[in-house]
Amino acid sequence: MADGRRFPKFTTLFGLLLLGSSIAAAAYFYNRKPPEVVPTGPSLNNLDVVCSGRIDSEKLVVTLTPSQPGRVESVFVSENALVKKNQEILKLDATQFLIAVREATNGVLAAQIEIDAASQRFKQHPSLIVLQEKKLASAINEASANEDRLTQMREQASLSGQLTKSDIDAVAARVNSLKILVDVEKIQLENLKSLDPNLEVRAAKAKSDAAQLNLDRANKAVNDCVLRAPSDGTILRLQTSPGATLAPGSPMPSVVFAPSGPLIVRAELEQGGLGRVRVGMKAKVRDDARVDSPIWTGRVKEIAGWVASRRSIVFEPGELNDVRTTEVIIELDPSTERLWIGQRMQIRISNE
Repeated sequence: MADGRRFPKFTTLFGLLLLGSSIAAAAYFYNRKPPEVVPTGPSLNNLDVVCSGRIDSEKLVVTLTPSQPGRVESVFVSENALVKKNQEILKLDATQFLIAVREATNGVLAAQIEIDAASQRFKQHPSLIVLQEKKLASAINEASANEDRLTQMREQASLSGQLTKSDIDAVAARVNSLKILVDVEKIQLENLKSLDPNLEVRAAKAKSDAAQLNLDRANKAVNDCVLRAPSDGTILRLQTSPGATLAPGSPMPSVVFAPSGPLIVRAELEQGGLGRVRVGMKAKVRDDARVDSPIWTGRVKEIAGWVASRRSIVFEPGELNDVRTTEVIIELDPSTERLWIGQRMQIRISNE
């Protein structure tokens, strides 16, 4: 009977030991350290970096449009033409601007005549003052003489009575007129002395400068009707013809121009490759659309200091528009194989 009572206690104890062993085994399984993995291949820094890019001119391809709106009168070049700096590419109709040049030229001539006239008056000013002083002195003398005559006539009339009142009144009126004339001549003399004749010359010169500005503006408008090459280079694309109307800021550029200079590759290095590419590393470049593409070689010349979306605005099929990249400039070694600006390339950058 006593052995039967002890048997349940033994069973309970055995169960508790079994449960503790299970918990300990589970804790060991979940808390154990993972086995150390020993790398067997090359490190990430020793692997080549592969990215895509485009052929471009070192001095950047630009679009050219006349700074004046107008109708195309003549086109002097064709696509793929080699041009020199300041060579004429196309010309707009400049009729209205040529008329403005003629008007402005006449304005300059008229302003010069005003300068000449003002300069003459400036030279004559001292003599005009002398002449006015003489006119004033003459008026004063004449007024004084008539005053003396009037005094004599009044004395003679009181003594002899031979002069009538109307005769005396006429001389008196003459004296008053001469006094007024004296005052007028004094005012004119004062005005001449206070007048700076150089002001008139300066005003005429200011008009001449304004007229010259109008002429320069009109001549510039005529010159701007001719689109010239900003430097030696190549006409990549010509998207206009005689009779077409051009306007600055048009979304469709009339001329795409590549300055002369070596071609480079503008590679788009994805953000994950940052730190693995350095200036001076070797690069191999091939056309990513040709199975039989030749291989061009070069070196990393420059790495941009920013990360942004891909450069292209209109994405090609299959391109992701949320990929962050930085620009890497690849300087190509001399080669006899031809490259085209805008050609899409695959670039492999390595330490070897």
